[in-house]
Amino acid sequence: MLFKMRNRISTKPLFASNSNSYQHWQAYFGRSYAVTLAVAMFALLLQIVGMGIRLHSLSKSPGIDGSPGISWLLLAIALFLFINIIGIGFRDGLGIMISMFSLMAAGVVYFWWFVTGKSYRQLYAGNPFYQSHPEAMLPQPLGLVEAVWWNVVVLVLVLILFIWETRIIVRGLTERGSRTLVDR
Repeated sequence: MLFKMRNRISTKPLFASNSNSYQHWQAYFGRSYAVTLAVAMFALLLQIVGMGIRLHSLSKSPGIDGSPGISWLLLAIALFLFINIIGIGFRDGLGIMISMFSLMAAGVVYFWWFVTGKSYRQLYAGNPFYQSHPEAMLPQPLGLVEAVWWNVVVLVLVLILFIWETRIIVRGLTERGSRTLVDR
């Protein structure tokens, strides 16, 4: 009885309706798999190292130049980058969709970071103290309050991965569609 049930369990991905579909995604995603995985891992590594440096600097001077909310945003971005790597690791349609949703979530976190920084930008613009002492302002590249250079690099890598994976999906679906039309 148990042996019969084990034979009924499919090992194919959820998005693959047949083995040709699974092989199609494997073949197409396999062309750029190593590059995509390397860029995603580099982005995650840079994010983790940046978080470590930030937490180390905050432990030396607590409350002076950092809010814990930014640390939570950085942690959320690292989590979504980790989910992105897991999605890339599947190497199929389901994995690429998981990866795309995690990159979109990381983009939403960056957007939230930009929107919440609006109050800081208004404070800096309206307060004459910050006009005369610009060194007292928190860094805000690209409007991201308390961001540093690696946060901008990770944002650029997230955008590159999102565009690259969108390209993989579009080209994969158009090639798959043209093959099914020719096969009919």
